[in-house]
Amino acid sequence: MARDMSDKEILKMELDQLKKEVSTARTPVSANCAETIAFCEEHLPNDPLIKGVPDDKNPYKGDKGAVQSFDLTWLLTLLLYISHLYCTFMSLYHRG
Repeated sequence: MARDMSDKEILKMELDQLKKEVSTARTPVSANCAETIAFCEEHLPNDPLIKGVPDDKNPYKGDKGAVQSFDLTWLLTLLLYISHLYCTFMSLYHRG
C-alpha cells in the first residue's frame, strides 16, 4: 500500500495517526493495574473457570463424565501476584 502512495500522502497518514495518539487519554500503569486487579477480584465469584459450571447447565457435559473439573484458584492467584510485581516494578522504574 505504501508503495502506491506519495511521500506527501504517507506523511499525512502518519500525521493523522499521531493526532489520534496525542488525543488518547493516558493513565498511569499503577492505576491500570489497580483497576485490573479490582475487576478480577470483583468478578471472581461468578467466574466459571474458578467456580465451575453446574452439570445441569453445562452443554458439554456428556453421560460418560470423562472430563474432570479442577480448581483454578492457584492460576488466578499467580496472575494477581504477577500483576502486582509488574505494577511495583513499573512504579519503581518511573520514579527514576
